[in-house]
Amino acid sequence: MKKDKKKNNVVLKGIEAHTKNEQINSNAIEKFKKDKLNLDIKINGVKQIKTKWDRLMVIAKCETFEQKLQVMKATNKLKGIAYYIEDELSPDEIKLQEKLRNLARKEWGKQKNSKDRT
Repeated sequence: MKKDKKKNNVVLKGIEAHTKNEQINSNAIEKFKKDKLNLDIKINGVKQIKTKWDRLMVIAKCETFEQKLQVMKATNKLKGIAYYIEDELSPDEIKLQEKLRNLARKEWGKQKNSKDRT
């Protein structure tokens, strides 16, 4: 059930939307998607989240899943800029991603070490 609610959501990091006013956050998201991503899609809702490192993250709900895919495909336009876009994941998915990343790092380290010894 929770996964269905998050299906159309994206997490935006690095956006200049440092306020509690949702309308201003929506305007910041609109400006970001037009200026940085060159997309004309509809955002249904914006939710601001403050992390434990005092960084701001914004969860934006796209109107359709296809629009979310457009946003995710446009993330390559952000290379070299301090903006990041990710899928919104459930806590279980976040833990799984972390385990996979750690496993990949270990495997990469093993491969690197074995190449150095030959």
